[in-house]
Amino acid sequence: MKSVLPPAEVSALQEQYQSLPTEKLADEANSAYRHLTEVTETLEAERKNGDHYGITICLEEVHRQEEKLELISRELRHRPDYDRETMLEF
Repeated sequence: MKSVLPPAEVSALQEQYQSLPTEKLADEANSAYRHLTEVTETLEAERKNGDHYGITICLEEVHRQEEKLELISRELRHRPDYDRETMLEF
């Protein structure tokens, strides 16, 4: 999948995520996942309404959140103190 985030934003997010303690990074993942869930629900409503502009906006945001979650996931995998079972809600 092609990146939807500009390279500068990806770099800034990677730096931000690397500087966060593991618990705060897990909180970021949970927050991004909740936002993704909300946007996905909105996307379904837009599809039912046939609002093509709304669908496009929601799809872009879904891809942004998925990419952020992937960046967070990559960072968390390298953390020795990371425990998915206790730190993530999903």
